[in-house]
Amino acid sequence: MMERLLAHRAEGRLRPPAFEAGVHARRLRHVSPSARVEIKNGQRGPVNHLDLDPYEDRFLLVAAGDATVGLYDLGATERVPQDDDDGASTGPLLRVRSLQVTPRASVLGAGGTRDNTSDTAAGVAASMALAARGPPPTEGHRYSVTSVQWYPLDTGLFVSGSTDGTVRVWDTNVFANAGTFDLGSNVHALALSAAMRTHSLVAVGTDDRRVRLCDLKSGGSSHLLTGHAEAVTTVAWSPTQEHLLATVRPQK
Repeated sequence: MMERLLAHRAEGRLRPPAFEAGVHARRLRHVSPSARVEIKNGQRGPVNHLDLDPYEDRFLLVAAGDATVGLYDLGATERVPQDDDDGASTGPLLRVRSLQVTPRASVLGAGGTRDNTSDTAAGVAASMALAARGPPPTEGHRYSVTSVQWYPLDTGLFVSGSTDGTVRVWDTNVFANAGTFDLGSNVHALALSAAMRTHSLVAVGTDDRRVRLCDLKSGGSSHLLTGHAEAVTTVAWSPTQEHLLATVRPQK
């Protein structure tokens, strides 16, 4: 298959986009679960969303149906003996355990990810606490967490959305809630722009047919984007243009 793709590309019978699509399709057909690495999930309920940090490809956020967000360090593993069905050793299994998990009513203390070189996330977290006019709330989500994403500029911050109608901002270094947007409608999806330069907006898709733009710096909901006739289930920013946003509603 790969040899045929390469030959057609060399002969000019296959254009670059078609060649790329063919390579991706081949890889997808051969994807299989790893037999050597296991992530020991410290959460309960279904996994709704994942986000891997864009800097080291190491720290994984897991949004789960039990109203929690889990943090996993894929670079820290423990070796566990593994046997086959006949009892013969097949070599060690590398197991990844959770570093932190946010419970519903409170958050656990500390640690995990690197202390970031920029003050961007810390400044945003402080702004959120100031905007709330009080100490940062400590409680987590009440219902299923549907989406989660790292702050694009560093891993000192991440955001999560839930069917409890809130978007929560988390300070990763102390694993505490830095602020909350109460939107009053089920949150299906959220997104931060990787190309952000002049804004710190979280685009949020909810049940009420409008896309909310929540401003991390002011702590307020700055804009409501209308146009959909049903719930918005997917939102995505352009990777190159910070003010371009795409949204999707369910197809019937």
